[in-house]
Amino acid sequence: MYGFYYLAYFGVVLFALLLSGVFKLINMSHKKDIFMLLAIFVCISTFSWYLYSPFAITRSLLIIAAIYYLIQLSNVLILKFVNRINKKQQKSVCPSLTQADSLGRVVIPKEIRHTLRIKEGSPLEIYTEKDGGVTFRKHSPLGDLQDFAAQMCDSIRRNTGCIAAVSDRDSIIAQAGGAKRELMDKPNSRELDQLMEERKLYRYNPGAERIKPTDHSDKYHLGVAAPILCQGDILGCVMMLLEEGGENPTELDQRLASTVAEFMGKQMES
Repeated sequence: MYGFYYLAYFGVVLFALLLSGVFKLINMSHKKDIFMLLAIFVCISTFSWYLYSPFAITRSLLIIAAIYYLIQLSNVLILKFVNRINKKQQKSVCPSLTQADSLGRVVIPKEIRHTLRIKEGSPLEIYTEKDGGVTFRKHSPLGDLQDFAAQMCDSIRRNTGCIAAVSDRDSIIAQAGGAKRELMDKPNSRELDQLMEERKLYRYNPGAERIKPTDHSDKYHLGVAAPILCQGDILGCVMMLLEEGGENPTELDQRLASTVAEFMGKQMES
């Protein structure tokens, strides 16, 4: 309206060209969100522009842009602050120093091995970073079969009615039945680790000492456990869990768990 009032039809054409230029900037910009925000404001307020002067509209656009960039700046500063705190925490958790010998072997300090539950023979992944850092990460061979392990647990659950679970050397990676918040991704108990080290089948006998799958829950104990072996290495175990007052496992349950564990071990070999 102001364009037509001051410049007649030429003002209308000029105003249309300006709007088309704004929309081209939206399409060409990598940060389309701010331009899209301004475009929405322009479109919404177009019908009431005759109530205001062009200066009021321009001032509103500048205020919106300023608020947007202040929010973006605050997000960047907060992110940098959080990253700095995380780096300080990482340094405080692992202050130990170690050296590589002539063969390139590195000794991981006992405190770190105890905290991360790194045992003798535990597989580790090694990553190099751009800044020259080296990262060690625990590797779970069964992690690649997590979906398959979940399917095995579902099958055991449907055929026996028992709570079924599969654990690797560190934690429970698959489960069918029971409360997942009490079992899933929870670290193995010391008793379960010792049982896996023995590489033997286990079946609970009434009156015997109960073995918890994890220290984070007292609700369940092992009914049956079968180690998952691959070329002689222990990778984890297949478990059938019992609740208080549950039926004791049978020899058939033990054979089923043993068959599933053997099958998963063969899958790892292939």
